[in-house]
Amino acid sequence: MSPTPAVVNLNDGALLDPREHLSDRWRSLQIVRLDGGARRELVSDGVEHAVYVLGGDGTARTETQAVPLERGIALTAPKGTELTLEAGAEGLECFHVVLAVG
Repeated sequence: MSPTPAVVNLNDGALLDPREHLSDRWRSLQIVRLDGGARRELVSDGVEHAVYVLGGDGTARTETQAVPLERGIALTAPKGTELTLEAGAEGLECFHVVLAVG
């Protein structure tokens, strides 16, 4: 089956399988909303992650650094790395993309 064009509303937090609409290494697209203090671990085992902060604030942590998050910040977690997103007191909203790697 070949990919088909689509308009999809991601505002409900649903996980979209972009392989239905795109032909590349995309594996999932999702708007992630974390409540204040909540965490999300991104492990890049056979995949890579790209995150774009849409709203709120928080911190992104690796083994060696912590980076403040705010609207407009983009992050990547290449293959073989780990990244933790931690929401600030008011929460954090991000657009999260997962890409397969060989």
